[in-house]
Amino acid sequence: MKKINAFIDSIELNDRTSGTVLLYQNQKVLFQRSFGSQLKDNSSEHIYRLASISKTYTSTIILKLIEENLLDLQTPVEKFFPDHENLKDVTIEHLLQHRSGIENYTDRPEYLEHYEKGLSRIEKLEMIKCYSRFFMPGEKYSYCNTGFFLLSVIAELITKKDFSEILIDKIIRPLNLQNTYLVNSNYPRNNEVESFEKGTSWIKSSNTHHSIMLGSGGIVSTAKELAIFFESLMNGKLLNGESLNKMMVMKDNYGLGLTTFPFDDKTLYGHSGGVDGFSTLAAYSPKDHLTYVMLTNASAIDTNLISIMALSSFYNVDNSMPDLEKDTFIASSELYKFTGDFKAEESPLDFHFLVDHDSLYLHPKGQWRVPLEYFGNNTFKHVSLDVVLKFSENFKQIQFTQAHLKHIYYKTSQTPFK
Repeated sequence: MKKINAFIDSIELNDRTSGTVLLYQNQKVLFQRSFGSQLKDNSSEHIYRLASISKTYTSTIILKLIEENLLDLQTPVEKFFPDHENLKDVTIEHLLQHRSGIENYTDRPEYLEHYEKGLSRIEKLEMIKCYSRFFMPGEKYSYCNTGFFLLSVIAELITKKDFSEILIDKIIRPLNLQNTYLVNSNYPRNNEVESFEKGTSWIKSSNTHHSIMLGSGGIVSTAKELAIFFESLMNGKLLNGESLNKMMVMKDNYGLGLTTFPFDDKTLYGHSGGVDGFSTLAAYSPKDHLTYVMLTNASAIDTNLISIMALSSFYNVDNSMPDLEKDTFIASSELYKFTGDFKAEESPLDFHFLVDHDSLYLHPKGQWRVPLEYFGNNTFKHVSLDVVLKFSENFKQIQFTQAHLKHIYYKTSQTPFK
């Protein structure tokens, strides 16, 4: 495991990420390492938010209810929500495959107003009643957290139990897991890690309330227990063969709570996720019985690089070590000359720049604000979003690039938009 150890050494030296990487095979840990300045220690018992990996757990629960003849893939969702006209003709299978056409709750403008405060089930369902439907059910794939929130509530209505109890009954107790549960934002447990974003320094990230997510992204676990879940699931310890086969049938590269990740000539099945400052990935190779887990709570690199180096180590694939760019110090007093409102003629998205926590933030109108790192020469970046912003010498113009997207932004005022 020289490659992944060397890469993690480089990550720590440049203070680019904190997290845990694990390789697991046939009930044995082959490699595990926790690292980074934003973990209190290098314990293997750190508990992370799994973000959208939670969807694989929720899909497992729904398929288990189907095995128990309490539900069917073709069950109409309007059976449970008769007042939701936008759910007409939507089935359980549509929700599991992200093919319902219903609007994604994280894309709604009001989401930013309540995602850290929380909502009751009734309040959230009343909001969903007003969501748009962009296409007919089954017509195409469109990633949708709303669908998995609804699946969580459906499981609660069928079993007459809270989703946290259902998770215990169907997954946690059968696998004897000790550190896997539905998070409660109001009462964090020992070893739960907080998440951070990189600006001039590491800044504590937002804390999405558990009531917003449920089974769409609210489950937490350790790296080892996540690996145990995936190995158990993929080896028939939680579902029968028919259910597992249905999970693994891909349509637009998404099955029932699973997707695929190609590496070299291998295909791994799993899920990735991201919430607040957490970035997560879990994947299983049926051919090698290998489970790979990456959980980070602070990252200023493309975390795919970690996965590439970890799997390259295991499979002995010749991939060169990535170079990590280190940010440059800038005094907080120097940041104010970069603040203000900016517009681009060819882009509908307006930008506002502000200083907070001694860091410069980019706040696109109607979206989350994100801290930026300084790399010298009037250039700021958000590395994980692949955003580069180069200010002109008079600070009135910005060259914006994100992947293949390029725009020129011009300063309009120093007054923040509302």
